[in-house]
Amino acid sequence: MYKPQRGLQAPSFPFTDHTTASHFTALFTELQKHNPLLSQREIDEIIPCCKVVTFKKNDLLLDYGEICRCRHVYFAAEGLVTALYIKDGKENNCWFMAEGEVIIAIDSFYNQARSEEKLQALENTTCIVLYIEDLTALTRRLPEFLWVENMLTRHYYQQAFARTKWVHYTAAERYALLIENYPKFNDRVSNSVLASYLGISPVHLNRIKRNCLSKKVTNVTLF
Repeated sequence: MYKPQRGLQAPSFPFTDHTTASHFTALFTELQKHNPLLSQREIDEIIPCCKVVTFKKNDLLLDYGEICRCRHVYFAAEGLVTALYIKDGKENNCWFMAEGEVIIAIDSFYNQARSEEKLQALENTTCIVLYIEDLTALTRRLPEFLWVENMLTRHYYQQAFARTKWVHYTAAERYALLIENYPKFNDRVSNSVLASYLGISPVHLNRIKRNCLSKKVTNVTLF
C-alpha cells in the first residue's frame, strides 16, 4: 500500500471516532449529488480503501517538481487549499479548493510528470485519500462509482471552462463572479492571496471591496 508523501495520517479503517465518521458522511452526501444511485452497499466497499490525512495551515500537499508518485486523490473533508504556479519568477495563486472538492495537481496526477504547481493548505485541512489502484478497482467493480467519477470530471471541466471566460472581465467583475459562484471562499482567502489570483495589487482589491460594500449599503431599503 502506498503512503501519502505529506501530512499526518490518522489510524486506518475501521474508523471509530465521530469526527471521521462525519467527514465520510459529508463526502458521500457530496458524491451522491453526482449519482443518487450510489447506495450504502457501494459506500461500504469504498470506505475500507480510504485513508484520512490532515495538514496544518501552510503545510504543503505537493511541492514544485514533485510527482504524485503515491498516485492518490484527495477529497477535502474540511479546510482550504490553494494551487500556485510561478510566472516570470513570481509565485501566483491560480485556484482554491475547499471542503467537498477534489484536490489534485492535474498534470502531475494524470501524466505522472513533475508538477508545475504547488498545493498548499490555507487552513487546517483534513482530506480523505483514495489511491489510484483502489480507485481503478472500484470503478471497474462498481458501475455506480464509475458514474460518479465521470460526473465529477464533467463538473470540474464545466467549471474550468466557465472560468476561462473571466479573462475578458475587469478585476472588479472577476471578484464579483468569484464571490457569486464560489461563496465558500468568501472571507476565508486573505487579501494578498485573493489579489494574487485576480492579478491585481492588494490596494486595488481593497478599493473593489469598498466599492462593493458601498453599493450594498445604498441598495438597502429603509422602513
